[in-house]
Amino acid sequence: MAVPILDQQVRDRLEHMFEMMMSDDEKGKELTSKGLYVSRNLSEAKMDSQELFYAMAYSQAEKNTVKKLTVQQKKEKKVRKKWITKKYWKNKEVKAFLKKGNENLGILGYTDHSEKHCAIVAKRAGEILEKFGYSKHEIELAQTAGALHDIGNAINRKNHGEYGALLANELLQKMGMSLEDRVNYAVTNATVKLNPEKHVITLDLEIDESICTMYEYFEIFLGRMMMCRQAAEMLGAKFKLLANGSKIL
Repeated sequence: MAVPILDQQVRDRLEHMFEMMMSDDEKGKELTSKGLYVSRNLSEAKMDSQELFYAMAYSQAEKNTVKKLTVQQKKEKKVRKKWITKKYWKNKEVKAFLKKGNENLGILGYTDHSEKHCAIVAKRAGEILEKFGYSKHEIELAQTAGALHDIGNAINRKNHGEYGALLANELLQKMGMSLEDRVNYAVTNATVKLNPEKHVITLDLEIDESICTMYEYFEIFLGRMMMCRQAAEMLGAKFKLLANGSKIL
């Protein structure tokens, strides 16, 4: 269905983006007389339109949101980058799926969908969400989705998103990304308070509910808290549990 674009600014931007894509000789290919797709050289300085689009989006995000990172946020940023590198680009299965998928699409004439492409998507997704002030959990999810979004191409281009989701579910479980990992990160402070006179042991937790809800936390750890209570009873003491100032046990 053809839809007229009445807004001149939108029309100009779309025309500019289309011209950039048609001038792309970094990822673009041409069809030879033998029916093969090969790289093309339109100019001395190669242009990658995808990289330029990412740069434009990132620049716009910076203009819209000016935010200074705290020391803690900078540490979290380094941890996220290290986690992404360790978990994905060193994983043999991820590398194999992306390599095979890229080979399949190359035969069909598609542009680059390799590990490099997915690394760019993961990096940019994380940077954009970080600039807009999203939580570290949401940023990590975006990075994860970006890193693995094309693994389904190893099976089929059509419905590759659904195939990729099934593969990612197994991969992430093998790689240790689970609900338990997330709820561990959600605890920002844990203090054990002892009262020998009253024979009371209190565990006081501070949980960041932007990372996981109370329900999710105790879905994983309630059994362990009950074990703490049993251990306290063996010492002739009572176990108390506080979470964000509320009494749980």
